[in-house]
Amino acid sequence: MEQGGNRRTAPQKRLVVNQRVSGAVGEFYEDPSAKRRQRQRWFGHVVRAVGEKRYLVRFDNGEEKELASSVLKVESMVASIPPDVLPPSLGTSEKKLY
Repeated sequence: MEQGGNRRTAPQKRLVVNQRVSGAVGEFYEDPSAKRRQRQRWFGHVVRAVGEKRYLVRFDNGEEKELASSVLKVESMVASIPPDVLPPSLGTSEKKLY
């Protein structure tokens, strides 16, 4: 029997410029509830694609890193915004078409 035909393929993650993403790419820290050390989760925006499944990301702390899409998680535009900053409005003058 041939076994090559039953492989699952995951859909490709599509990232676009200015999309909000996060990734566990920061410094290591010790988490007492976890068995191993963890990385800080940084939030940022995609600057551009630099290769197949690789993106340049500018994080909120000012650093830029080239990362694979498998490391990044797509976030909403208001993710990790401090409570004293107003979130961007998505459009207040929307009209109903019916």
